[in-house]
Amino acid sequence: MSSQFETNLEDIPLQSLYALLRPITLPQKQTRFSNWGRAYHCTPVAIFEPQSLFQCRLILELARREGKTVRAAGVGHSPSDLACTSGYMVRLTKMNRLIQVSSSSDVGISKIHGLLIVELDYITIPFFTSFPINYALLTSSLCDL
Repeated sequence: MSSQFETNLEDIPLQSLYALLRPITLPQKQTRFSNWGRAYHCTPVAIFEPQSLFQCRLILELARREGKTVRAAGVGHSPSDLACTSGYMVRLTKMNRLIQVSSSSDVGISKIHGLLIVELDYITIPFFTSFPINYALLTSSLCDL
């Protein structure tokens, strides 16, 4: 197979697509989702925990072929049924890597989705010892990345 980003996903046979996704698919008995307040529940067809953008592309290709919806779920802190689906659920917590941190006066953080705020604290505190972090701004910025 050529570079993962050059691969035409439509050319991958369905059985190969399943095989490529198997390592990031939670076992069927772990596919029940509840939000933090336990008010909303769902049982998706499958829950995936991708570790790369290529794996995200594979999930979307499978959903396209099978006519399934895809919902992203964080840690379930939403007080609504926003993450609930009868299709595919994607948890991005295994994509929790920083790409770049700039500790100059124009602070910038580049990240891959899935990095929790608490994880960001442990990683970035050494970079930001000379000035306070505005967590409200940080939180909104992370949502936009």
